[in-house]
Amino acid sequence: MRILDKSTIEQWIIPHLSKGKREFSTIVPVSNIVLAIFYRLKTGYQWRQLPMKEFFDDTALSWNSVYYHFNRWSKDGSWRSVWVEILRANRHYLNLSSIELDGSHSSSKNSRQAAGYQGRKACKTSNSLFFCDNQGISISQTNFSIGYFISDHYNISIGADHMKYIVDQNQSVKIDGTIKTGSKYDGVYNNSDIVLADKFLQFKHHNGLNYVNIEIERFDKITDLRRVGLKNIELNLIESVGIGGMYPRTGSTLLIFDRVDDWHWSGFGMAAKVGVNITLFKYFFIQSEIKAGYINMPCIKSNKLSTSSADQEIGFLQENILIGTRFKIIK
Repeated sequence: MRILDKSTIEQWIIPHLSKGKREFSTIVPVSNIVLAIFYRLKTGYQWRQLPMKEFFDDTALSWNSVYYHFNRWSKDGSWRSVWVEILRANRHYLNLSSIELDGSHSSSKNSRQAAGYQGRKACKTSNSLFFCDNQGISISQTNFSIGYFISDHYNISIGADHMKYIVDQNQSVKIDGTIKTGSKYDGVYNNSDIVLADKFLQFKHHNGLNYVNIEIERFDKITDLRRVGLKNIELNLIESVGIGGMYPRTGSTLLIFDRVDDWHWSGFGMAAKVGVNITLFKYFFIQSEIKAGYINMPCIKSNKLSTSSADQEIGFLQENILIGTRFKIIK
């Protein structure tokens, strides 16, 4: 039973396997050793049950030697390198718009057949659940801010809004201009229709648009709840305006150019918000707000050429829930 052909193994796998200080010194082709390892992983056979003659003809090579290479490549990270490099080289074929992750762990006890059946025993383990929409963007986003009250009613704050943005693949859009790259997309376009295929454009601000901003906020007490017996609760109306810079991490693959995946300053943004603040015991608060804004990024890196850039304008609307605390720094 063949798992992969030898040419595939020699092209994609062997270059990423560690060779040791003296390079490979095996008496058989390394591709045969890899085939034997994959056979064992696929069938679940014990190492000593490997059909050695199927892979090594009449060469005197024991199953111990196959296991030795498997164990060494596992410990030094070679198999991980193979996996990562294959994914990187074939990234444009992958659909990462939706990923589901789950995991479970249980203990395995030694002593082989003599141990018989053992019930599951309690042990520490953990599972991670990632909540994403069908674009692969996490549903919950994070904003951070810290501020200082310059008076009873006004607060100046600095913060960062970690929004995300991704371009839908395979949608039809309009295009103008001329392309000369030696690709199949070369030509003159005049308000023409084009499909955003993977080999034409992949574009996203995948580690956040990162709107780094400064805001001025006004607080107005709506009502004093002490009148209804709630002595430690205040209800406030807040309004604010702000401005800031855009520092996204942009992942972009355009035509034949190398992929860019860099943090960079790309433009500016401005926003306004209104909300309700509930202050508890003077020091803790819960705040619900609606925030709307405008982003202009005229110098987005679209590839590694310093002379190349993209521009983008975005309007956004956020619904935020904040939890925070207040404390005195000057008595």
